[in-house]
Amino acid sequence: MSAESSPACPPRHKTHSTLAWMLVHVIFPLIPFVIEGLLRCLILGFRFDSFSSATLSASMALICFFIHQSLIAHCFPMPNDKEGEQNVSWVANLFSIFAILSIVLFGAVVLLAAIVEQYKVAQDALPTLWIGTLMFCFIPIPFAYQAQKSFKLHATL
Repeated sequence: MSAESSPACPPRHKTHSTLAWMLVHVIFPLIPFVIEGLLRCLILGFRFDSFSSATLSASMALICFFIHQSLIAHCFPMPNDKEGEQNVSWVANLFSIFAILSIVLFGAVVLLAAIVEQYKVAQDALPTLWIGTLMFCFIPIPFAYQAQKSFKLHATL
C-alpha cells in the first residue's frame, strides 16, 4: 500500500479508546461463542463440550478478518512513512494467516465431529482438537491488543 494509492486520511473528529477498538474488533465477534456456550451450559449442565470449539474458531476467524481490515484501512499521519506501511502490512498478513488457520480449524473440528458421530471412530482425537483450538485462540488476542497499541488503531463506530 503506497502513499500515492492510499486516500488521504480523513480528519479525526473523535478518537476512540483501546477499549472501544477491542469491543468492536475482538469482543463482539466472540458473542456467538459465549451465547452458545451459556445456553448449552444451562440446558446440558457444565461439561467440557459445552463450549463449541467450532464456533470459537469461526469467531476467531471473524476477529482476525476484522483486525486485518482495520490494519489495511489504517492511515498514517506522515504520508511517506514506508517503514510504518511495511510494518502494518506485515501485521495484516499475520492476521490473514491467523484467519486462514482459524477457518481450517473450523473445518477440521466440524469434519472430525461428524466422523465421530457417524462412525464412532477417532473419539479420542476430538477433545485433543478442542484443546488445540482453545490454545490457538489465545494467540491472536494479545497480538490484536499489541497491534492496536502499536499503530494506534481506531474503532469505527
